[in-house]
Amino acid sequence: MKPKLSIIIPMYNDSEGFIQTIESLQKSIDWSNELVQIIVIDSSINHQTSHYQNITWIYLPKKTYAGHARNIGVEVALSDWIGFLDCGLEVELEWINLMIQSQSLGVEVIWGKSDFLFISPKDRAYVRSFHRVSFSRRFIRSSMIKKSLFLSMNGFVTHVHAGEDLDFYKRVSKLQIREEYNNAQAWYAHYPRNSLEILKKWSSFTKDNVIVNQAHRKFVFVLFELFALGILIISILNGYLIVLVFAFQLAMIRLYWQTKQSSYPLVSIEDTLLTLWYTMVFDLSRIVGVIWGIFEKVKIRHET
Repeated sequence: MKPKLSIIIPMYNDSEGFIQTIESLQKSIDWSNELVQIIVIDSSINHQTSHYQNITWIYLPKKTYAGHARNIGVEVALSDWIGFLDCGLEVELEWINLMIQSQSLGVEVIWGKSDFLFISPKDRAYVRSFHRVSFSRRFIRSSMIKKSLFLSMNGFVTHVHAGEDLDFYKRVSKLQIREEYNNAQAWYAHYPRNSLEILKKWSSFTKDNVIVNQAHRKFVFVLFELFALGILIISILNGYLIVLVFAFQLAMIRLYWQTKQSSYPLVSIEDTLLTLWYTMVFDLSRIVGVIWGIFEKVKIRHET
């Protein structure tokens, strides 16, 4: 019997996040009693989670970006509908039922609902630093698309670590198709453990956004920040310590605007300081990522 939904999960060296996702997903499947296919595209160095049953495992010999992994998963999917999840997402008990019920709406793309799950004050500050509101309703993970449409669009771009989702739903939005949103809820709770991981993750993310032409606002923002940073350094070298006071005021204004429209308001002094620190780390990540992306883009053009 053909499954009603094929769910694709790309994985690379993230057994903790995978376990988080697969255990919540299997509870949802057991509760719904629907026939569902789970496909895991695993390019990890060590395959330590293959003891889970009723999963189609595809092992890849080398690191494969998420977009490419999902494309491979779609090729072996048995259902007419493809669902996407990422390691680190936890789905609600009714997630499978809600996704399958949405298939009767006569649409070709169904966007699920994702939000954040906070375990510590650091998690809350981390999320507030880069998200003024909760996750966008048009997001690849926790979404579902008809296999025929996906194949006609040639799937995701395969040469970037991140940004393939932005590129994909930009192409979806240009098509004359009907799309819907449902309330199938998933939560993300698998955050970087320290500032170095944030810098590494988001500079790479910004770099790939530049490569797929999805970072125009980041580019303008980085130019402004480099200009401001240059003025600050020159002023300090010339002994204008008052500039440090001015810079602190600007930082507080930056923090205010970062949290003004947020779904996650500040709740303590610790929360404020953590958010200010992570905001600075994210700003540095954008600067590194944009510069890195420009060099990579020039390199790609030169090679082609």
